[in-house]
Amino acid sequence: MGNIVHGEPACAEPNTQVFDGYCQTDRRCEVPLMVGAIDAFTYDDQQSHCTASSDGGMDCTCTTAIGYTSYHLAENDLEAGCEQALAVCAAADDASPFTESPSCAPSDQARAEDSCLMDTSCIYSADLGDGVTQTAAAGYIINCGKDAGGSAWGCGCWDNWNNVHFEILNNASGSGICASLAEPCKSLHPETVFRDATCSQVHRTASRGVCYSELDCQRPSSLGGLDVVLHTPLNISCKQEDPALGWQCECSAADHHVITVDAEDALDACDTAAAPCQELARRSAISATPE
Repeated sequence: MGNIVHGEPACAEPNTQVFDGYCQTDRRCEVPLMVGAIDAFTYDDQQSHCTASSDGGMDCTCTTAIGYTSYHLAENDLEAGCEQALAVCAAADDASPFTESPSCAPSDQARAEDSCLMDTSCIYSADLGDGVTQTAAAGYIINCGKDAGGSAWGCGCWDNWNNVHFEILNNASGSGICASLAEPCKSLHPETVFRDATCSQVHRTASRGVCYSELDCQRPSSLGGLDVVLHTPLNISCKQEDPALGWQCECSAADHHVITVDAEDALDACDTAAAPCQELARRSAISATPE
């Protein structure tokens, strides 16, 4: 739907370092993209980190462009464990290995007349075979507060990877709104905003040949039966390493992309990159979320 074509990634050899009681393996992959008519690429910086467990084996984490994964390995050799953890998570597909419902419980709740907070923690577990158990500590936080001097409420829903803010113009639930948003916030991600967002620049600066620009992207929506305005940021930074190659700009939204633009100077580069960065975010959102 989003006309995104991924090319074959080019990955460097993994680099493993072993220390006293822990290890770390790093690998960078460059992934070419065609998003509509836009030629771009993205980096997949992969890293695993393992520590020896007191009850045998080791506990590992792995970070890739897809996300953050945790494992428990039966392996006791640190170097082999870090490389195994990276190989397992890099080879994982988009399908979740977790078939059982997680164990969830509220970890923190607070409520006042003009504010509320709800923090819920969940644990997932799945046996992948070969001595590897994948685990996941998930959860989400809802935080709402009434605007000073007004009737609107500002809220935020976020988990380990996503952060979306929104305004509720007519909140009849008062500080009970956090409980009302518990279910809707589970599935609220930046892609929800970028599918059909209007973005406006809120900050722009340049220094020593590098520019930075922040756009506020917003979209009217409905959440838990309430009319809301969703907000999420789109950040752009540009620099020029070789004038013959144009300006290289990083677009950081729900996904991270790198594009090249022609511009007179750093500020012009950020301004020129705004439209294609928004289009990349929109097309990525259409691919990632249903109608």
